[in-house]
Amino acid sequence: METAKYRDSIDQINCELEKFETTYKMSSDQFYQKFEAGELGDDEDFFEWSGLYENVLLYKKKGERLNRR
Repeated sequence: METAKYRDSIDQINCELEKFETTYKMSSDQFYQKFEAGELGDDEDFFEWSGLYENVLLYKKKGERLNRR
């Protein structure tokens, strides 16, 4: 049941991520690598996008841990 919660959260966040990906014409993975490397700027959108993507990564890890039990 908890795994389903994480999946639902990831699905909701992915909808938000798609908006950024469409606007900036790059995947969230590409964006995150560039953002972390300091190649993008300090635009407010980038901080929001980064936070959303980090949540997805966190929820995926938590879901994987639950599946291993």
